[in-house]
Amino acid sequence: MNGLTCPACEGVYIVKNGHAHTGKQRYLCRVCRHQFTLNHTRTPISPETVTLVD
Repeated sequence: MNGLTCPACEGVYIVKNGHAHTGKQRYLCRVCRHQFTLNHTRTPISPETVTLVD
């Protein structure tokens, strides 16, 4: 359809499903109902923050 596949089930029935708080496009798999974002980036937690939380 649009060249996307679901990372959970490899389904090809993918539709747009709004935007994440970062502004990136969200997608929904119509087969398994899994929601995902392409090329998501996670900000690593600094060691200082980990120490503070512990």
